[in-house]
Parts: sequence; structure tokens; C-alpha cells
Amino acid sequence: MGSGDYDKYFITTEYETTVKGDAEFDSRKTAFKKLPLNNFYAILNNDNNEEDYLQYLCKANLITNIARGEECLNFCKLFIYKFKKFSDIKKEFTGVKETEFCNYFNYWLGGELLRIGASTYNISKFIEIFGMLSSQKYIPGCTCKNNKITSSDFKKMKKYFDYAENLEGINNSEKEEFKNTHDDIYCYYIAKAVNEYNNVISNESCVNNECSFKEELDCFKEKFIRYQKSFRMKCSDIISIPCIQISKEEYDNSCPLGTTVKPPSHTAAHMPDQKEDGASGNSKTLATTSASAAVGIIFTSLILYKVTDYYILINMSVTLTYV
Repeated sequence: MGSGDYDKYFITTEYETTVKGDAEFDSRKTAFKKLPLNNFYAILNNDNNEEDYLQYLCKANLITNIARGEECLNFCKLFIYKFKKFSDIKKEFTGVKETEFCNYFNYWLGGELLRIGASTYNISKFIEIFGMLSSQKYIPGCTCKNNKITSSDFKKMKKYFDYAENLEGINNSEKEEFKNTHDDIYCYYIAKAVNEYNNVISNESCVNNECSFKEELDCFKEKFIRYQKSFRMKCSDIISIPCIQISKEEYDNSCPLGTTVKPPSHTAAHMPDQKEDGASGNSKTLATTSASAAVGIIFTSLILYKVTDYYILINMSVTLTYV
């Protein structure tokens, strides 16, 4: 199955009416909230909030008599409370590097401002408030990533940051826990993430250092390559995870023989040439083509049977963050 063939299984048409209140949907959402990043977002988004004298910074800096102004004000109060309680929030997590917490907090803040639709002015004030709070050492060594939060490409930055961090969380899941996840939904999430990444590479929409979300893309690529052997072993009974592209015409050379790369008619152009061990490019192409066709038939049959159940994946990060 080619990289583009996954998209038709993850459309969002009638998503809300199809799965709202569905027990299987809830079980998948619960499974994803167990991943460290998503659990972190969920804790920051809960309603735990108390009055604090520092919340005067919100009224003093934000404009509220504009669209989304009041929503920004309410979120600002939550933001300050979570900032001050950050040391307590961190205690709820194990296995997360200390340096990652600052990144998590920044991408959470940017994601919430994007969700709210905050004005450019109010976003700039959130950045100023972040700086004021940082000086008080509530989150030691953490500063606001204002160049990312104010970027027009922040949505893409957050998408691939979330994908990369969730790959880390999935890899760290015990195999027993991984396999008990409802319908092995992690496997479909990984395949979807690789497909999204490959689309960017194929379209050459991020090809040099001038691309604002290249850092997040590269991090995702590195983590997938590092963990793909484990992913393929864990997902072997349910789905064939696609190979990852390193350029428009080339796939990473660690892609296992027989793994889905492109649709069969296009496979030959993207397989490696003859190797020193004598295996020819044609033999690899034939093996990959046959495997791709077989996997495609099996995968299509499986998905068409329960296509509705997998709508959740197209916007998983939004579902988890804002539900």
C-alpha cells in the first residue's frame, strides 16, 4: 500500500455524529491519554484552578473587548495557575526527561492559543507574561519559544512535535500493554504519522533550513528510524507500517525487505540498487511488490470492515487536547 493510500481510511466526514458517546471511541481516547505527552496536555487542560494574585497580569495586559478576548482572559488565569503549580504537575510523571517538560509546556500554550483564535496582540502579551513568570523560576531554565508560538506554521510544528513525542511514548510502552490497546490503535497511529510525514517530503514543502517546522520533522524522522524495528515487531500482526522517505525519490535504507513503500506499479523506482551481497534491485522490487499487494488487500479488508472506528486518528492531537 502506497504512502497516500492511508488517507482514505482516516477521513473525518460525519465524525462527530458517528462516534460521539461510543464506548470503543472512549477506550481509544483513554489509551492515547496514557501516553506521557497526551497525559500532560490533559492535566494542564483540566479545570483545576484557584484564584492567585498573579492573575492580575491577565487583566492588566490582555485586551478583552475583541473577538475571543474573554476566552483569552479565562485561559490566562488557568495558564498562570498551571505555571505556578508546575513543580507539582511534574511529580505525576515518570520517564520524561527534565528538559522535555519545558517543550511540552510551550507546545501546550501555543496549541491553546491557536485553538482559542487569540489575536496577535494578545499572543504577544502571553509571551510577555511567560517571561515575567520565568524570571520567578517556577519552571527553572524554561523560556517561551516565542519564535514558534508566533509562527504561521505553528500548527505544523505542533503536529510533528506531538507525533515524535508520542512515538517515544509508544516505544516505551510494554509489549503486553501495547498489544492490549484496543484494536492495536497505536499501530494505526504510527502508520498515519509516517504517512503525514511522507506527504510533506513528497510534496517538497519543507526541503531546507528555511522551513520553519523542519526541526520537528527531523526529530520525528530520527525517532521513527530509531524505533521502527520495535514498531514493526509489535504491529506485525495488524498492519504493515510504511517506510519513511528521506527525499522525494528516496526511502531510508533501513526499510526492511518486503515492506510497503509505494503502490506496486511505482515500487521499482524507489527500491535500492544491487548490494554488495549480490541481492539485485530487481529481486528486492519483486519481493516488495508482492508484499505490498498482499498487505494492501488484507489492510483494505480490515479497515473497510471498521472504517468508522479509525476516524479518531486524523486529528488525534486535537481530540486529546481539547476534549
